[in-house]
Amino acid sequence: MNLFEPISKYSTQLRSPDIVPEIVRKAFKEAQAEKPGGCFIDFPEDIASAEVDPKIKPLKVQAPKPPNAPEEKIQQAADLISNAKFPIIMAGNGVIRGRASKQLLAFTETLNIPVAMTFMAKGAIPFTHDNSLGSVGLGAKDYIACGFDRADVVICVGYDMIEYSPVNWNENQDKKIIHIDTMPAEVDAHYMLECGLIGDIGNSLGKMTAIASKQKEFPATGLRQAIVEELNEHAEDQSFPLKPQKIIWELRQALAGLSIPLNELYQPRKK
Repeated sequence: MNLFEPISKYSTQLRSPDIVPEIVRKAFKEAQAEKPGGCFIDFPEDIASAEVDPKIKPLKVQAPKPPNAPEEKIQQAADLISNAKFPIIMAGNGVIRGRASKQLLAFTETLNIPVAMTFMAKGAIPFTHDNSLGSVGLGAKDYIACGFDRADVVICVGYDMIEYSPVNWNENQDKKIIHIDTMPAEVDAHYMLECGLIGDIGNSLGKMTAIASKQKEFPATGLRQAIVEELNEHAEDQSFPLKPQKIIWELRQALAGLSIPLNELYQPRKK
């Protein structure tokens, strides 16, 4: 391990009060660019107390729009999805940062594909949606991990390997992986891509939604039902002391802010 490896994306020192606008604008630009991270500006005391020309103003904020993925890559990904027997979506934090939740919801509804979210992508689609498998990321083999065991195509949307290591869900290196993000995928023996779509996430999802074939049957009906039943298991438990599952159940109801009980929403998918 390199003890002198930087922990910030950009680091500099202010040596003149005249360059404050440029330095601050660059720091924010670097911090907010994919993938986001911290920046460090060293602000010496003598510069902080120096006089500044009143003509110096903050620089205008510019937000460039990410490019779109190539059409041939869109078609390749759509073909892989259309021919898949058990596709599953791994939604990562990039969906949240890219404001692509609406497109992800349309994608899963139109193509009838289940969605699992990393801990950093919770809420990308609501758990009450029939296609949601909830959050995945624990080392243990939970229900959702079992879904990845059965999957032949994994559609990673805005996913970063640090969120949930691919060695945990592609141990045998036999999954066909579609990488959809604004940044190229990192190299990993367990994360070798079949297809990569680099560009605006929402745009990529929208274009694939329009041309990929819908799954005739929802591939994770039994899995979704098992997850729902586990959440419902302690809904009526009145024992004391309270079980952690009961507390979580009550918290879900309180935080939902719904006029009907959550146990009426968490129902197995209708055939």
